[in-house]
Amino acid sequence: RSTPMLIKSLAESWSFFKNHFIAISIIILPIAAPVEILSTLYQYYLTSDEFNFIEEVIPMALSSFTYPIYAIATIFYITSIINKETLKTKVLWKLGVKFWLPYVFMSAIIILAVSLGFILLIIPGIILVVRYAFSEFDLLLNNSKPLTAITNSWTETKIYMWVIFNGYVIITIALVVP
Repeated sequence: RSTPMLIKSLAESWSFFKNHFIAISIIILPIAAPVEILSTLYQYYLTSDEFNFIEEVIPMALSSFTYPIYAIATIFYITSIINKETLKTKVLWKLGVKFWLPYVFMSAIIILAVSLGFILLIIPGIILVVRYAFSEFDLLLNNSKPLTAITNSWTETKIYMWVIFNGYVIITIALVVP
């Protein structure tokens, strides 16, 4: 039962991505590209050749500050397409700013939990990644509180555990292998 669902989900995801590549790029690139360019310039001109965590704080902070904005905007874009009510990019970015704080708070909790799970022999971390997969959608689309979104995701992903896990594995392999 899960294999046909996995294949269908991956096919639909790929089709959506292909059909909306330009719109998604317009949402992400105006924020991500300047951040990456500034980070690269900073690292090239202002840091030493050896890795120094302190020197990496500024690029990491800048990226951590901006990523939620376009991640949230992308989720709202996908939802708007599904609901047949395309939103303009500036509206999507404003939603990214509006939901920035709860998204960051929820993400921090998940990152801590998953990190602890990975420290506890890796498999608990993988389980947490899969079970928290719906958290950001619940937070944003149902206007849930961060802890409620995490709890709801834990409940909602139970029956889809292996489909989500296999999807993550396939997508990771597709991204890493080339």
